[in-house]
Amino acid sequence: MCMCIIKMGRIRSITCNNTFTKSKRKLDKIYIFSSSPIRQFHNKNKNEYLETPITNSNGKKLIHEKNKALRSSTFCVSSIKNVNIMSTNNIYHFSSNTNANTNTHKNSNQNTDQNTNQNTNQNKNQNINQNENQNANENNLYLNNYDSIKKYINSIKNEESVVMTILKEKTYDCIQKTKEKLKTLVNNYPNIPISICTPTDIIGGLRNVITLITDTSYLEGGKGILFRGKTVSQVIEEFPKWDDSCEYPVAESMLWYLLTKEVPSIDDIKLLSKELYSRGKEIPLFVFEFIDNIPTYTHPMTQLISTVSYLESFSLFKLKYFEGISKADYWKYILEDAVSLIAHINVIAAYIYKRTFIDNSIKKGEGMNLDINLDWSSNFAKLIGYDDKCVQDMLRLYFLLHSDHEGGNASAHVSHLIGSTLANPYLSFAGCAIALSGPLHGLANQECLKFILNVKKHLGDSPLTYEFIEKYAKDFLSTGKVIPGYGHAVLRIPDPRFVAFRDFALNHFPNDPIVKILEMCYKVIPQILSNNKKIKNP
Repeated sequence: MCMCIIKMGRIRSITCNNTFTKSKRKLDKIYIFSSSPIRQFHNKNKNEYLETPITNSNGKKLIHEKNKALRSSTFCVSSIKNVNIMSTNNIYHFSSNTNANTNTHKNSNQNTDQNTNQNTNQNKNQNINQNENQNANENNLYLNNYDSIKKYINSIKNEESVVMTILKEKTYDCIQKTKEKLKTLVNNYPNIPISICTPTDIIGGLRNVITLITDTSYLEGGKGILFRGKTVSQVIEEFPKWDDSCEYPVAESMLWYLLTKEVPSIDDIKLLSKELYSRGKEIPLFVFEFIDNIPTYTHPMTQLISTVSYLESFSLFKLKYFEGISKADYWKYILEDAVSLIAHINVIAAYIYKRTFIDNSIKKGEGMNLDINLDWSSNFAKLIGYDDKCVQDMLRLYFLLHSDHEGGNASAHVSHLIGSTLANPYLSFAGCAIALSGPLHGLANQECLKFILNVKKHLGDSPLTYEFIEKYAKDFLSTGKVIPGYGHAVLRIPDPRFVAFRDFALNHFPNDPIVKILEMCYKVIPQILSNNKKIKNP
């Protein structure tokens, strides 16, 4: 709604954002009125509004310096309130220095008191004061509520654990080394072009254009994703496993490695896993009640985005930032938030999965009990109802290889972009998940499964053959649709992550009908797509 500030008949400032700018000149008296959101004041000729006089709450006309009544259209003027908008408790904030605010506040109060004494009796004065106090209290309602959240955050922030101290020390060393490299880059190559950007690149979504630096992972066309230089095969071979019975490394090892550039020991990982356990088990009941209020027909990704956005209220970085911490310490509290989010999202995602796909009737976090003796991935398997070693290993592999994906894709880029504004990790992740939910990005996983299930449905009891898949794929393409899961903007080889999951499936359940269909599609569909000249890597 368009708002105006008036100084005794003269318009001082107009905005459509409910944010006012204040003149350095003295304001004799300030009135606020709201205009129609359709016919906005500053888009109209002033004469169109000079129809009827504006009066204050006492019926007195506002007078110009030339003794002419200030007039305005009656259709857009609500009752005028005599309010002290310079009060620090008021919702309207001014972009001026403290001294100017203080002086104007004093002058405004003096003039307001004089005018009120001349035109109103003592009872009306009392009513105005009561209304002003009531408005001030209402405007502080959010701050009062946030105080209770601050108390909750401070109550759960105990003495720092040994593993967090170690992790922060190693992360700090990594940050300092990275800063020195960036300084060297800027000093030695300040004007060297990195990328050439053409109209085709822009229209194609900045493909092949370097827009930011990401050193945690990199996507190379001939090798696939590299985690700080390590291939998928190297990660699987070199990272620590929970125990000798595990086929794959634990996901926590990737978190440690990306933060510190060091492959952790199993002792470090078990300490980190217990840290995640201790944070994950502290999710308050009202978070689960928030999820319970989301209809179960809501897509699980939407439920996750909503819940993570809600958890933003518990951001330690947000709290400390507004308390005025040093800029040099930002990263410590951002790291704290990131670790807490990783701990919480394990439980939250499991609860959303369970209430959406398994039991719509569960309430208040029922069944969300973590086991301190399990790693992060195994606890997720347990929470969704699986204690099988095979499922635990599959989830370890899945979380390990999906932990990072350089900075050029939509979700990673959005996460970096939001984080660069100093929005806390909860909001950064929520934005990342929103981008990931699109069918040209993360939702493609769901679309791939849907495609395979449809193949299975059309196959029925017929034998699975090369010819059947070939015909099904060609018929599918003839409708103008795109077969999900094939083709990549950068990769020129099969995605090594897919190869790792394919190997897992063939080793553990090679006779499963879906695995058989997947394997046949893998052999047939790329040959069909290669006939399309637009597809560089099917």
